[in-house]
Amino acid sequence: MKKMYIFVLLLASPLMGLAQKQDNGQAVLSRFFQIYESEGHAAAIRFGFSTNKWMGSNTQAMEDLIVKLDQNVALLGEYIGYEEIASRMVGSRFRAVTCFVYYDRQPLRFSFQLYRNAQGWALWNFRFDSDYDDEVEEGMKLDGAG
Repeated sequence: MKKMYIFVLLLASPLMGLAQKQDNGQAVLSRFFQIYESEGHAAAIRFGFSTNKWMGSNTQAMEDLIVKLDQNVALLGEYIGYEEIASRMVGSRFRAVTCFVYYDRQPLRFSFQLYRNAQGWALWNFRFDSDYDDEVEEGMKLDGAG
């Protein structure tokens, strides 16, 4: 029985290390968008702020962000879905992610910055905007042509 326990432990050790290396905060983003789709953007933002005790205490900034997003979403029509368009790990504890959040009229760009502290992954920064058309246009140019 003791040999079996050691064998299982030896077999599981590399898998646990692989899981830790693949841990990139995706669970926080997945939960954010689950809440976004089922309970709305205000609840999703509150969840995001709750993952970080330093942000969670700044309720005025959170409420201001919710109001600003309310104003934008009201003009965009029905929510369609979201798609991750860019992601970059910066070291092993910081990740920047950009998503398009699709609505009938146009998408919004959501930018997340996640940080893994001693307790796990937390939202470090969150922004949204719809002013990305110049960036898209610039990205479409071919090596100086255009």
